[in-house]
Amino acid sequence: MGILNFNLANIHYEVYGTGPCVIAIHGFTGDATTWSSFVSSAKQCYTIVSVDLLGHGLSTSPNDPTRYAIDKLVEDLENLLNYLGHKRAHWMGYSFGGRVALYAATRIHHRFSSLILESASPGISDPHTRADRKANDEQLANFIQKHGITRFTEYWEALPIFSTHNNLPSLQKQSLHNQRLRNNPVGLVNSLRGSGTGVQPTVFSELQKIDLPVLCVVGAQDNKFLRIANIMNSRFKTSKVRAIPRSGHTPHLEQP
Repeated sequence: MGILNFNLANIHYEVYGTGPCVIAIHGFTGDATTWSSFVSSAKQCYTIVSVDLLGHGLSTSPNDPTRYAIDKLVEDLENLLNYLGHKRAHWMGYSFGGRVALYAATRIHHRFSSLILESASPGISDPHTRADRKANDEQLANFIQKHGITRFTEYWEALPIFSTHNNLPSLQKQSLHNQRLRNNPVGLVNSLRGSGTGVQPTVFSELQKIDLPVLCVVGAQDNKFLRIANIMNSRFKTSKVRAIPRSGHTPHLEQP
């Protein structure tokens, strides 16, 4: 376990294994433990840097939403690689973490060996849809402030996108539930306001400029993100899509 202090925040990370570096970035409400199964299977071949994004897990939860802007999250990750002595890495992100990794690929391409996107999107191009999403994210942030982390977690886990989690063993579901409860509500609120899908700059028009091997991983039952993965795949220079059978939005958990 380690803590990197940068730009008035503490960023928590874990390092496992030996070999080429993989930086693994969790989704909204997640933390470094998101990648436990992957770490177990890959640490013999790779150095895996699993990080708590700002506002999640054991990382700091600042009160200023602008500190959570996606370019600042990317800066945190680049400085973590610098601190650990890795010039390049395979960047792997799930959902929100995939948005962060994809944005980073358009800004610091030279720090990438490859890009692995799981259930990710390039942001929202249509301004009206973006405005609607920003409003929805603000409503969700207000909900967390009003009702607290426990009620929000119950709401979050009941969303249709996570319906396939009903097939998970009860102990696994409870472990995920407990992990989400450990998050600081201030961090989740400001993540929505600072780097939610509605405020993140879209990189859709920049996909064809990404000259990297790209792997889009998506659950075969996650129709929305399977469609997004196929659209992105048609624009990347060198990419492929792998749809994981019997899985929804979280293949790393449902079919590790």
